[in-house]
Amino acid sequence: MNNLGHGIIEIRQRDHNGAFRLVYVARFAKRIYVLHTFPKKTQKTSLQDLNIIKKRYQALLEIENER
Repeated sequence: MNNLGHGIIEIRQRDHNGAFRLVYVARFAKRIYVLHTFPKKTQKTSLQDLNIIKKRYQALLEIENER
């Protein structure tokens, strides 16, 4: 996930219900933003999920730059 932006972290969880991913960024002072959560059904993260993460990260950067 490093290619999506600086500070983006992925948590991987697998249980009897399947595999899941949670993508977040904790780079901002006193704040952690969850960018996206999704079930993982293939080895590769889908382009749709990657685009959601990128779009939300860019929006977050704009908001943080205004503060």
